[in-house]
Amino acid sequence: MPRNFYKIFRTMLTISNLLRIILALGAFYLPIASANTAVNNEALSANTANTPALADESYLRELEELAEEYVRGHIELLEDEKLEIEVRKLDNGRLVPICEGNLNLTVASGKIRKNNTIKAQCISATTPFTLYIVVKAIVKRPFVTVVNQTPKDTILEESNLTLDYLDKYLDRGNNFTDINQLIGIKTKRNLRPGQPIQKNQVCVVCNGSLVTIEAANEQISVKTDGEALQDGTFHDKIRVRNLKTGKVVRAIVINPNLVRITLD
Repeated sequence: MPRNFYKIFRTMLTISNLLRIILALGAFYLPIASANTAVNNEALSANTANTPALADESYLRELEELAEEYVRGHIELLEDEKLEIEVRKLDNGRLVPICEGNLNLTVASGKIRKNNTIKAQCISATTPFTLYIVVKAIVKRPFVTVVNQTPKDTILEESNLTLDYLDKYLDRGNNFTDINQLIGIKTKRNLRPGQPIQKNQVCVVCNGSLVTIEAANEQISVKTDGEALQDGTFHDKIRVRNLKTGKVVRAIVINPNLVRITLD
């Protein structure tokens, strides 16, 4: 036989032997690999079972509601005030666990203000986290405004007056809060809906109005007719003329028909 035939034959024997070895090794290692895979799968399952559940969108909304309740519970309102709360939404992509311990809420600044940062801290060995929730608290006070555009020199009627609310930090203290105080009062300036009616925009007693002058103390009260010599709103002290004597005195505006002098 040709020499090349023997070379080919030996090469084939070598390949055949290698295949037998590979198959034998495969048969030996396959059970081991399968066993290792099973062990790894069991460990993965155990780790997954021990992993805390992550917060979903509803849990984040719950945290926001807790922060709102916390702020509401720390603000005392006067009888005529109301409170508006604005909570900045937490990012839905924030990865935090569901708290398995105690959830403590505190205000970062130590005092509730208009703008607050609420610290939400989960005290837990397995699910500790700290979140900061921004809460805006707006305390509003009532004020009287007009329903429709109202020109100056108009006598205000109840049908054109209504209550609205203003941030108390913007309240300068010169607004009216009682509609009844303004019924029958004359405007000195144009009034716009939604804007507080201020004391310098109306005259409770107007220049030239006829009024009753009352001079009084705890024991005596004397009344006479007078004429206002200047505009004035409630509790203003204005000049008035006594129509009987012609004397000009200064008296405090009580209502559209009455001014008062306090006797010593």
